[in-house]
Amino acid sequence: MNFTQSANMVMRGEGLMKKAMLIMGFGALLNIILDPILMTVMGEYAIEGVALATITANLFKLL
Repeated sequence: MNFTQSANMVMRGEGLMKKAMLIMGFGALLNIILDPILMTVMGEYAIEGVALATITANLFKLL
C-alpha cells in the first residue's frame, strides 16, 4: 500500500494528475465491485473474500 501511494505521488509530481486519479479511482471501483461478488461466492469465508478483493484492486493499481 505504501508503494502504491508513493508511486501515485510521484506521478502527480510529474504532472500526470489525471492519470494518477484515474488509476486510483478505477482501483477503488474494482474493489467496490469485487467485494459483494467475492463475499457471496465465498459464503462463510466472506471476510477472506473481501481481503482478496482488496488485494486484487491494489495489485491493479501497481500495474
